[in-house]
Amino acid sequence: MKKILMTLCFLAVVICTTGCNKYIEAEKNGTIYYGAYNRRDMIHADVKLFQANSDTFCDGIIFIDAPSRAITMKNDLVDARMHLTCSDGKLIASTLKFKKGSFDNLQGEGFDQLNNKYKFREISKSEFKELSEKTKVQFINDSNSSIIKY
Repeated sequence: MKKILMTLCFLAVVICTTGCNKYIEAEKNGTIYYGAYNRRDMIHADVKLFQANSDTFCDGIIFIDAPSRAITMKNDLVDARMHLTCSDGKLIASTLKFKKGSFDNLQGEGFDQLNNKYKFREISKSEFKELSEKTKVQFINDSNSSIIKY
């Protein structure tokens, strides 16, 4: 009975701390990037971005600056950092804000190594579908085949 209870407790924690895809758009001097981020746990999310009308893509991670047990309410906006590595050699470092508990309302800006500015915002699934031209964002479980190593 104790094993069953522990297993159910573990499954409940896993289900509560993982999320579904949220969609994101980035803009740099008229160039549009679109993609998704998927919450991995309470402080991390995986990110995939694609450049519109191009084969360029970016892969990375978002992590909250505040520890998950910080004294903030789940709907408070918290600071986060995002690091992306792109297939064309760009490295983008960004500062973001979003709701701690749900990873919603993402907004922020970042710069690549050439000091180009990127503005990030969360978009709806319908906006993503318009931009994506049937691109399906998939998050891999094996970090060895990812561009950026976690």
